[in-house]
Amino acid sequence: MLARCPNCQEPIPIQRLFFTTAWGSWRCKKCNSLLGINAKRRLAVILPAALAILIVAWAAKLPANMETPVLLAMFAGILVIHFLCFERARVIERHGFRCQRCGYDLQGQVEPRCPECGREFDAADRAKMQQLSSGKIAESVPRRRWVKWVGISFLVALVLAQILGLYMWRSASRRQTPSLVEMRHMSSVVLAYVAEHDGQAPDHAAQVLLDGHVTADVFLLRDSLTMLESIPLADIVLAQFDGLSPEQQAQVVQTAVERMPEGTIAHRLGDYVLTYHGIDFANADPGLWILIWSPDPGQNPPPSPEEVIPIGLADGEVKHVSLARFAEELLEQNQLRVSHGLPPLLSPFTVTHKSPLVARRDTVRP
Repeated sequence: MLARCPNCQEPIPIQRLFFTTAWGSWRCKKCNSLLGINAKRRLAVILPAALAILIVAWAAKLPANMETPVLLAMFAGILVIHFLCFERARVIERHGFRCQRCGYDLQGQVEPRCPECGREFDAADRAKMQQLSSGKIAESVPRRRWVKWVGISFLVALVLAQILGLYMWRSASRRQTPSLVEMRHMSSVVLAYVAEHDGQAPDHAAQVLLDGHVTADVFLLRDSLTMLESIPLADIVLAQFDGLSPEQQAQVVQTAVERMPEGTIAHRLGDYVLTYHGIDFANADPGLWILIWSPDPGQNPPPSPEEVIPIGLADGEVKHVSLARFAEELLEQNQLRVSHGLPPLLSPFTVTHKSPLVARRDTVRP
């Protein structure tokens, strides 16, 4: 559906609509009328489209490394569709008078119909014919310099708004990855197990699934690329766990516990590294770490330098540590652990499902 000249219906080259600014103009090759883009129509489409793109992108919760190219691709798609299907030109100065159906030149025509196609004129067309017959040029619009600067200012404001919106959205995404609710929920699941088992923490995190209060996907973070089908648990994958009978689930968890290496001080299940091993929860220091946010490194890229690492504490609270300060915080945590008779931790980002962290492998000194 190509745009056409409002005066003679001559198709307008698509590049005219793409590259003509709100204050630009060009001459129609057929009728020589001075044309410009319909700026109001363009803004009426592009502004809501830009807002809709930001809303859709926020609702889709795109990964941080994909949000910018996806948003740019969506915005470019909206522009192309708009230019191809919805863009219109406006007449700044009309030359001649042509039939709106067939484009026949009606200059000097006195009959209220087109001699070429027979289209009858309405009252506005008759008034136009009378003006042309008297030698007047119809529909001449004076150009105003302020329109140019208003257009420039608006375009700059639109670009800045897009950049600011992206920045705010990315910042919000980083603050909510994972959300405070997710981390507190996972901490509460572990501490609830401890409370129900007389202060004894689970030997393997999968034991929290046996009471039926939570399902396997509790170990997945919202913005992670980790899949349940890729998380090993004994001789199955975590995606199969919820479909087993209670007896089969108990057997799988028991096998996972038996395969834990002696002296384990941290192990992984899904997107969490559990560091509660050896903690006496009856007298636990509230600052001790019991679980750490750590998307499965086998399925996720390394955390970015500006990433914020949430950490679940023994008192159920969540502490947020920037990746830039994580090594310093880990050193302080190891000093606290040693003071409570616990072996120090290595970086949780090196802990995998197949390689739990055991005390005898530790080389970090507090």
